[in-house]
Amino acid sequence: MLEWNDVLFAFLHSPIFPRLPRRLEIERALIAADASFKDARIAIWAFYLLSGEYLLDRAKHAVVRALRETAESRSYTVERYAAGQIERLTGLLEQYRRMTEMSVAALRRQAEIRTERAEPLRAEVGRQLAEVVAIAAADVVANAALVEQEKQRAGAIRVAAGLIVIVVLVGSALFTIIGIARPVRRIGEVLAALAGGDKSVEIPFAGRRDEVGEAARAADTFKQNMIRLEAARPKTMPPTRAPRPRAGPRCSGSRILSRPPPARWSKPWRPPRSSSRPRPVR
Repeated sequence: MLEWNDVLFAFLHSPIFPRLPRRLEIERALIAADASFKDARIAIWAFYLLSGEYLLDRAKHAVVRALRETAESRSYTVERYAAGQIERLTGLLEQYRRMTEMSVAALRRQAEIRTERAEPLRAEVGRQLAEVVAIAAADVVANAALVEQEKQRAGAIRVAAGLIVIVVLVGSALFTIIGIARPVRRIGEVLAALAGGDKSVEIPFAGRRDEVGEAARAADTFKQNMIRLEAARPKTMPPTRAPRPRAGPRCSGSRILSRPPPARWSKPWRPPRSSSRPRPVR
C-alpha cells in the first residue's frame, strides 16, 4: 500500500525521530514490520495468481508478525507524535488484514459457486463421455466381429474358387481325353484298317462339326475313293510277261566267267591316211 510507505518514510525522516530516546529500537522494529508487510502483500498476489492455500497462510502470518513488530515499536516511546505515527501504521495493517480477509472470502465464495455450478456440468460431461466410450467400445467389438466374419467369408470364397478351378481343369482334361483324344485315336485305327485294304470298316464321328468330324469325313472320302477304284478295275486282266533278262556274264556258282574283248578293241582308233597329195595351185 502506498500510504504505508508514505507514512513510514515521513516518520523515519521527520526531525523529531532522531531525538527519540530509543530511536534505534523503534527503527529496527518498524523496518522489520515493513519487511513482514511486504512479504504479506507478495503472498497475497501469489495467492491471487496461483490459488494456493499455503500462500494465504503465509500472508496471514506475515500480517500478524507485522502487527506484533509495530506494537513492539510502540512500546519503546511515549512521545505523542511518534506514538500517533506508529498507531497510524498499525491501523493501516489492520485495514489491510480486513481487506485481505474480505477479498479471500470473496474469492473462496466465487470458487465455491463455480464449483457448485461446474460440478453438475462436470458430472454430466463425465457421464456422456462414459457413454461415448461404451458406445465406441461396443462398436469396436461389433466391427471386430464383422471383420472376422468377412475374413471367414473371404476364406470360404477362396476355397470355393479353388475348388471351381480344380473342377474346371479336371473337366477340361476329361473333355480333352474323351472328346478329342479317343476319337482321334479311333480315326487313326480306321485309317490304318483302310490302308490295310479293309473297306468294310465303319467311319465313326462323321456327324461331328469340329476338327474330329472333319478328319472322320476325310477318312470316309478316302474309303469311298477306294471302293470306286476297286469297282472301276476290270475283273480279268491278261497275264503280264516277265521281262527277258539281258545277256551278260555267265555265272557258275560264285565265280564269274567272261570272254576277253577282241584285240581290235584294245587299240585306239585313228583316222585313215590319204595317199594323194594336194595339187599345187597354178
